[in-house]
Amino acid sequence: MTAYVLDLKADKDWIKLVEAFKTALLNRLGESLLKIVALHSPEDRVYDSNVLVIVDRDEPDVIEAVLAAAMEAEKAEGVEGIISPLVTTPNERRVIEGFERSQAEEKISEVEWRSLVEVFCKKLVEKLRPIKIVALHSPEDRVYDSNVLVIVDRDEPDVIEAVLAAAMEAEKAEGVEGIISPLVTTPNERRVIEGFRGREVVCWQGDKTT
Repeated sequence: MTAYVLDLKADKDWIKLVEAFKTALLNRLGESLLKIVALHSPEDRVYDSNVLVIVDRDEPDVIEAVLAAAMEAEKAEGVEGIISPLVTTPNERRVIEGFERSQAEEKISEVEWRSLVEVFCKKLVEKLRPIKIVALHSPEDRVYDSNVLVIVDRDEPDVIEAVLAAAMEAEKAEGVEGIISPLVTTPNERRVIEGFRGREVVCWQGDKTT
């Protein structure tokens, strides 16, 4: 039986498209198809692909069948150029593990992200007095590989430890893990601060949360 991995919290149109792709693949490949791993959304990418197709042999006729199945599924759903499949065999463990790790990464909604940031702000204020905290609009957004900027008067080890501890406590309270990626800086780092502007949600400034 073919293994099929897809996050059921993903966008419904994406789920329907991947389901159609699976059906087309089974019709074309039969028992040669071993496993399908779809990422959370079509915009997500691993090795520039959003669906991993594991087959018993990756010869030209099999690859052609996969591409044809992708076009067939897209035509059935009235879209074009959405599915970007990567074809591999069970021997390519590094490729498969990379896909499965990415597929398993926890995703949270905008409402959940805002709630998490609010808890982080409260936890952080209990530990120190940050000058400002700026969160990007979603946890997937990144500036300097971070999604929350914490501006403090000094960026010494004890301050950084307090920020990281607050992040872990907030995630534990909200039942998630590895979502907050904080960047700690001082007001002197103008270039860093400017990088966060225009994509920010200020959750703490002075004595007021917003």
